[in-house]
Amino acid sequence: MVDLVPILGGLASGFVGGVLTVEIRARRERRIAEVEWYEKVIRLSERVKRAHVSEYGKEEARYARDAGVGVLGNLTELIMNSPLRVSDDLLEAAEELSTKLQILKQRDFHEASRNPARIADDMGPAVEAAEDVMKKAGAEKKTVGYL
Repeated sequence: MVDLVPILGGLASGFVGGVLTVEIRARRERRIAEVEWYEKVIRLSERVKRAHVSEYGKEEARYARDAGVGVLGNLTELIMNSPLRVSDDLLEAAEELSTKLQILKQRDFHEASRNPARIADDMGPAVEAAEDVMKKAGAEKKTVGYL
């Protein structure tokens, strides 16, 4: 007669091992996606910071406006698709940055050439908001686990 205990034990062990492997892989992929989300938010905030210069001429004002508008689209998409564990504090800071960039978007491209000082005035608050987002996103990124 065939002893069923080893066979059933092997089946149960294989089933449990398979389920654990799938769960660990899914958790790892979620964590990787979360880290990538934080890194994208940080990169976009850095782009806003880099676009800000000490003196604005026509070209610098146009570049700053275009950079801000480009960041706005990507940042809005990231906010809409944020992972569940992202804090409300970070999302509010990112939305604040979005609002500041929206002001830049409302400025006409030609207005940036005619009135660089206005773009400079608009970039100041945007840079401050970007620094806040970078700080918060960097701190939260460190809390993401390995699995």
